[in-house]
Amino acid sequence: MYKKSKAQIICDAVCGVLMLASVLVFILVGIFANIWHPTWIVIPCSGIVCGIVSICINTYANLHTETPKTDDKKDDTKEAKSSK
Repeated sequence: MYKKSKAQIICDAVCGVLMLASVLVFILVGIFANIWHPTWIVIPCSGIVCGIVSICINTYANLHTETPKTDDKKDDTKEAKSSK
């Protein structure tokens, strides 16, 4: 089974809340203001925002979990010197 990273769990939670909130806004505005037709745009817009949030969270997580390449070169040179 696939194990989710912390970033993926956070992203899923944020997008889930965002999508549910957009449906709630659509229903409430439709019921109380009787504006069903133009309010549907809230749902696709929340999908776009969810995609943006997903990209931002995953990029942030990838930048902070990536190991720097310069440390690998330093370790290689130490090993090469000690083997001589």
